Amino acid sequence: MKISIKKIVSIGVVGIGLWTSSCSDYLDINVDPTRINESQVTLASLLPTVIEASSQAQYNYVRNASGLIAQHIASVTGVGEDQHIEVRFGNAWTTLYLTAMTNLNILIEKANAQSSPHYAGAAKILLAYNLNLATTAWENVPFSQAFSIQNLKPDYDTQEAIYTKTNQLLDEAVLDLDKTSAKKMAADDMLYAGNLVRWKAAAKALKARIALQSSAKNAVTAANNALTALSAAAMTSNADDLQLIYNLRNLNPWHSNVALANATGNLTVRHSQQFVDALNGTTYGVFDPRMPILGGRTAANAAATTWIGVENGSGGTGNVDFSATSWHSKNISQIQFITYSEQKFIQAEAEFLKNG
Repeated sequence: MKISIKKIVSIGVVGIGLWTSSCSDYLDINVDPTRINESQVTLASLLPTVIEASSQAQYNYVRNASGLIAQHIASVTGVGEDQHIEVRFGNAWTTLYLTAMTNLNILIEKANAQSSPHYAGAAKILLAYNLNLATTAWENVPFSQAFSIQNLKPDYDTQEAIYTKTNQLLDEAVLDLDKTSAKKMAADDMLYAGNLVRWKAAAKALKARIALQSSAKNAVTAANNALTALSAAAMTSNADDLQLIYNLRNLNPWHSNVALANATGNLTVRHSQQFVDALNGTTYGVFDPRMPILGGRTAANAAATTWIGVENGSGGTGNVDFSATSWHSKNISQIQFITYSEQKFIQAEAEFLKNG
């Protein structure tokens, strides 16, 4: 569903602490009169803000954690996270905590205060999604103490506690979405345009994803939990995909940060050799028809008959690119949070695990 991204309202921390010469003064708060403060922000302004922030967080996470670290993509310069060096994922951390989850907590609080359960439900689903990204990347992460301005050194919650919290958020979200509300989401909901059935289906799919993430501990239990989550009101088609589709004014970050940079000689990342080999027939002996869709040719190799990726840790250019016409990196491509296709893979894996 293509819905234009509205002007995003960023909410920052409003106060700046100033030490004074007086021993009795600890912290004064200066309010910038030129900025919108938290009390002035509406639910309809916050919702697109947190949706875009969640999409940006997913891009930062995929590019660094599940992309470069897993070596599905490679640094063209040979210097990057795909070398398996010590890294921090600073961009992903900042987007998840400062932009996405902080504002999602504010949205939930304001929605509850205004008796708007549909906004609260959508926000809880997105909060669970972002929190799951965080624990997948770093395992133990702050949450229970993470959003208090009075606590600058929050404790880290265990991953088990994070899984419990994400499931609680998703269960609460479904209950919120089932409630009657005078204030309804509409165009400000850039994901489903206020379609509550699809929001609930996404919650079910996310619960199944999270369930399978604990399969190494108890595979059968994890599989049963995933299948239970999918047994009622889960996604039924590709139309239910939880995704943000960009437009010609608001460009997909893979396009603006990678495809355009590569096209102008500011080389960043490209598909790795091992990823390309998995699709071009080298690894499995069968050419995957998705290859030309996922990886566009570089301009200098438009007539090439082979598909060559970049070797992780060594760099190079290969002849496969995140081009302006590739599936991931077109200007209007979508950032997908969870999809019907993934749900079917989750279901298949769960059935496999359940049966030993």
